[in-house]
Amino acid sequence: MREKSAMPALKRDEVVEASKVAPATPTTIQPARASAQPIPTAMATPAASAGDPHADLQTLIPALADLLEAHDLTGYLETAMSPSMLSFVMQSQTASSLDELAEKSFPTTGTLAKLTDAYITTLTQDLRALQGQAPVLDATGTTATYELSQPIKGQKIITFKKMNGLWYQLGI
Repeated sequence: MREKSAMPALKRDEVVEASKVAPATPTTIQPARASAQPIPTAMATPAASAGDPHADLQTLIPALADLLEAHDLTGYLETAMSPSMLSFVMQSQTASSLDELAEKSFPTTGTLAKLTDAYITTLTQDLRALQGQAPVLDATGTTATYELSQPIKGQKIITFKKMNGLWYQLGI
């Protein structure tokens, strides 16, 4: 059964003074495991601040390539994915930390380590090649698609999405 709101029900087309409306508060999603730190949702994400690589594709793409080149896979995931997507992926992968998610996404030991190295090398090269190229934008200007010089995991394109004024990579 639905709980009653503290706010009175409004009639259609009724105007309410701003002082009578409870302000929206940013929330955080608590991870499945108590040991992990909460990850802020997209609501809590402010607009790009000075020096934020998410402000522009021409700063985000080299930042992602730099993180991959340094093998900072945790930093790459944190930078490439929106906070809400990162939270969703962590919960679906049952990862209690970004480090654990990075290890699940990019295995650095065992038989998959060579594939991970090849993937990181190819992705880094493709990201570097995108610098200075103009993407194909959708009608709203919030989805940017680049054609890759060499397919990665069978994909011939890489896509970025602008959410809340910030750019993120899709389909990692």
